[in-house]
Amino acid sequence: TAQWNDDAHNTLHVLLTGEHEGYYAAYADQPIQRLARILGSGFGYQGDPSPIHDDKPRGQPSGHLPPTSFVAFLQNHDQIGNRAMG
Repeated sequence: TAQWNDDAHNTLHVLLTGEHEGYYAAYADQPIQRLARILGSGFGYQGDPSPIHDDKPRGQPSGHLPPTSFVAFLQNHDQIGNRAMG
């Protein structure tokens, strides 16, 4: 069983586009370091405070899970469907 890794998508989107409004703001701080964490241990948020969630902890530790537990992606039907122009 695997889970969509939205942290991977959002971080890559910030790095590739420079966009940091809305929910992308949570990925704008040190995106290269965040991507390294995602590639090394699963999710970007592993109990860390999220600036778009009133600094409440988001996520749980995921470094113990195998890489096959995550589906990293640049686009999916949901992400491109969130905007009028894709």
